[in-house]
Amino acid sequence: MTESISPASAAPKPFKSSAISFSVIIVNYNGGAYLQAAVDSLKTQTLQDFELIVIDNASTDGSPDTLDLSGIAQARLIKNSDNVGFAVANNQAANLARGQWLVLLNPDATASANWLEKLQAASRRYAGCRVFASTQYCLDDPDMLDGAGDAYLIFGIPWRGGFGHPASKLPDTGLCFSPCGAAAMYDRELFLRIG
Repeated sequence: MTESISPASAAPKPFKSSAISFSVIIVNYNGGAYLQAAVDSLKTQTLQDFELIVIDNASTDGSPDTLDLSGIAQARLIKNSDNVGFAVANNQAANLARGQWLVLLNPDATASANWLEKLQAASRRYAGCRVFASTQYCLDDPDMLDGAGDAYLIFGIPWRGGFGHPASKLPDTGLCFSPCGAAAMYDRELFLRIG
């Protein structure tokens, strides 16, 4: 399903069916071929209990125009007439989502086949946790970490923990300052309540 909207227009309506576990959100702006690779990685998930919401922020590279969403049972593409930015577009998708969990994925990232399955297992193992980070590997060199949750730096900003380190140095499961928005999972109810 493709919809075109402007930020001032009426918001699209959520899918009409029962709740699901995950609402995967991809916010795209000129993602090129990376966008299709991100979507294709979701087609092979071992856990298929998800919907996909792709929000395009007025890309000029044609990436949303050739996007193939076939193979994903519940997928929609929403084309904004303006670039409203990463945060606004994610909030837009969150308001449409019906999954228990909002799962963010950057358009230049690909998910391993068991990504959602592992996130589901983590949410069950750590039932009191409402926010989860994913291990991120460099797309061009999977032996290197792109991040393992964000750390708060002495400079006063969060940044990807483990960035640039060998994957063999991946820390054990544990607490981090925050997830990186490139591959994060949030409890939808909490996300919407906080606003």
